[in-house]
Amino acid sequence: MAISYIDTASIDTASQLFNRPVFTKNWPFVMAALLSIAFWNAPAHAQLKDSKISGTYMVKYNGLQLGKLHFNSTIKGRTYKMDSSTRLAVPLLSSLFNSLNWRGITRVTGSIRNAQPRPSNYHFAFRSGKKSGTVDMQFSGRNITHVSRIPNKPLSTAYVPVAKAHLRGAMDPMSALMLISRKGRSHRSACARTIPIYDGKQRFNLKLSYKRSVRVNRHQSGGYSGPVIICRVKYQPISGYKAHKKDIKFMIKNRNIEMWLMPLPKSRNYAPYRFILPLPIGTADAYLIRFNIRTGRGRQIALVR
Repeated sequence: MAISYIDTASIDTASQLFNRPVFTKNWPFVMAALLSIAFWNAPAHAQLKDSKISGTYMVKYNGLQLGKLHFNSTIKGRTYKMDSSTRLAVPLLSSLFNSLNWRGITRVTGSIRNAQPRPSNYHFAFRSGKKSGTVDMQFSGRNITHVSRIPNKPLSTAYVPVAKAHLRGAMDPMSALMLISRKGRSHRSACARTIPIYDGKQRFNLKLSYKRSVRVNRHQSGGYSGPVIICRVKYQPISGYKAHKKDIKFMIKNRNIEMWLMPLPKSRNYAPYRFILPLPIGTADAYLIRFNIRTGRGRQIALVR
């Protein structure tokens, strides 16, 4: 995309996205999590058994293309494996300033019990300039039993402490998206759910509620034509955060975060199609540009290409 000028305010804010706790480690991280695909409920299980699902999302900030998120999901019997890779960079300046590059990979394995995802292992690694880190988590049943972070700096007393009770029933960001993909009896019920997430440092909920329904065409959407359900997303921090931080206060008050859900044909499921995240200056936006399902029988379905 040709750019004839540099919006310094946008570049400054984009730089902050890659170098501040909420809008770097968490912003691309949560963006990747929210845009990871999985399709599970009891009726759909038989249809997607032994399937491979892949897709790509375009990530933009104030209209500037920052990069892409690629994901793959393999469903075999009652087990699942998911991985994603993300590379974001500020246009024009990323080749000069390494700090304006962000890369992340995520891997998770788990199983399905009573039509619910049960993660077993989770790994996340990121690099932004000279900063890098990893998060590893193990699960038992519906609980997180072990967390390892590198670097493992102890949280100061300014953070709301993470209690053991907060880790009961919490999920890693990728597995949590399986709860979003289930189709409800109506559009409103499809959005009516609260997703409990722990990313290795912060425990928070994403509360979804129905906002509206629209139709999009290929010209508007980049490849998909059809109906979408728009859910309002409310961020609810539980622990592992600093309550006095302006970023946190902004996110708590933010009423314009949206998750767009695309209904899958001949299925009782949705796919996250678009995610809109308003920021203090500008808006981050990610939308699906490629989506394929290869079934166990060798059939390939391309909903977006």
